[in-house]
Amino acid sequence: MSTDTNQTIQDSRRAAMSFLQGAKEKERERKNRRATFAQGGGSRSGSPAAEFIAAGNRNEARAAAAQSGGETDFDLAKRIGRMSDEEFEAAVADGSLTPEQIRRAGEYEYDVYMGDVWMEDADNDDKPEPTYEEFMSDPAKYGAPDDTTDPEFPRRFSRYNPARYKKQ
Repeated sequence: MSTDTNQTIQDSRRAAMSFLQGAKEKERERKNRRATFAQGGGSRSGSPAAEFIAAGNRNEARAAAAQSGGETDFDLAKRIGRMSDEEFEAAVADGSLTPEQIRRAGEYEYDVYMGDVWMEDADNDDKPEPTYEEFMSDPAKYGAPDDTTDPEFPRRFSRYNPARYKKQ
């Protein structure tokens, strides 16, 4: 038996990921309606196995980014959402927030909103999912509040509008 705790954890995780990947493939074979992708380019499968795998992948990305001194999309979106308007404008002006970083954070917020809010509304089943650019140009059109300053889940969609930060 292995005495290295990290190796044991990695082996257990690999086994769980393999098991869940098999479950995900089995769902697809059955053509389970919830396991298929939504029309309009939806990226959420809705299956618990797929969501668990996605969470594991996000966790790995965070660990890799932390080791390289980088920031994950989640952390970047959280930082941008919690900045005051003055701090945000100053960070953009002095270059500490680049258009690429703003785009990454915006795409993360878009994915979260589309998966958590848009896909849960039964009225949206017949509608095509908007692209990132369409959504960010007018979030209110798709039911998103323009700016949410909730301390736990700050979302400031107006900061991610691509028209504001095109490369020149």
